[in-house]
Amino acid sequence: MEIEALSGRDIGAIMPEISDLLDEAHRQPEKITQGEIPLLRRDELRRTFLVRVAIERIGDQETGLF
Repeated sequence: MEIEALSGRDIGAIMPEISDLLDEAHRQPEKITQGEIPLLRRDELRRTFLVRVAIERIGDQETGLF
């Protein structure tokens, strides 16, 4: 998938494995949430990603960084 096609999309829809980390980050927005996300590629190659999520509140709106 091209980067332009991903821009602005919900990361949970693109990578559902990250949903639990996103939920935890929204419950504790004052902290950085991190975890390991294992992915198994089609060629059976397993990769593990260390993911950090930071939530920033601007007024009533929450934004985030990966």
